[in-house]
Amino acid sequence: MLLYGAALQAHTISGKIYDRRTGEPVVGVVVYLDGTTIGVTTDIHGEFSLDVKHASNSILVMRHVSYETKSFPMSSVKDHADYYLAESNNNIGEVVVYDHGFTREELLEAFRDEFLGRTRAGKSCAILNEGALKLWFNNSTNTFHAQADTVLLIDNEFLGYRIEYLIRDFNVKYERRTISPSAKRVVQMAGTEFFIDKYPGRRTYLRRRKNVYEQSSSTFLRCIAYGVPSKTSFRVVVPDNQRQLYYPPFSELFTVQDTVGMKSVIFSPNKYMITNEKNSYGREPYGTMTVKSDGGISTIWFFTDKFLVDIYGVTD
Repeated sequence: MLLYGAALQAHTISGKIYDRRTGEPVVGVVVYLDGTTIGVTTDIHGEFSLDVKHASNSILVMRHVSYETKSFPMSSVKDHADYYLAESNNNIGEVVVYDHGFTREELLEAFRDEFLGRTRAGKSCAILNEGALKLWFNNSTNTFHAQADTVLLIDNEFLGYRIEYLIRDFNVKYERRTISPSAKRVVQMAGTEFFIDKYPGRRTYLRRRKNVYEQSSSTFLRCIAYGVPSKTSFRVVVPDNQRQLYYPPFSELFTVQDTVGMKSVIFSPNKYMITNEKNSYGREPYGTMTVKSDGGISTIWFFTDKFLVDIYGVTD
């Protein structure tokens, strides 16, 4: 993750942010579209204005150190709207100490590998405020957890981004009491991210970002929904018995319908894509899919059979 940020521009979304208790305008709220470079800070009147190009599945995020972060699906955002933020409770939360047997450095290494990734771009990233991370391993569930009370600041030098990431959830479930990648079963990550372009217009970074995007899950979903050709060759890998594999066309697994500004995609997994394995929250997926590309093999979990995909390959 943390590999690329979509850079959109065009129609305007504006609004004003108030303190819910006092009704006063709030200055300095960071307002941004999750996973993009589009963001501004509210002025002395609590007002903001964002430029957005196409209908998007991205999330509008409002973040301030003294207030609770709020997020809104773009489908619910209206222009010239008023928003109200509640003050956050900055008291130190409950601290639970686990005798898990791992050092903080070992947990940090496991977090970096999973959160930043092992690609060239991921290895170029540095978390500038790792001290803000709370890391622990729950022996009773064999699950590794991470939290942070503040925004993580990440430098991605390979792609030329400074990233502000707000963790909402991070846990990795293992088969046994270990943090070895080979014993990893389920990874659950959620959060919002704002990309700041350190080198606007630099061709080297633009080329690298394009190459990374071409191998991303967003490009895979964009190929399915819009039939957009990609330099990356994506193939769905499905076993038809214990000894053979076959590569079904997208049309065999997905039905695509037009909606206003987006595509509606219906997933129809075959029997080999159905699993009884649950994620760390006990949720059982509708189906899983193994995808082979130029960048390797990955597994996609579907927790619904119907979803929207925007022009950038972002799902709802």
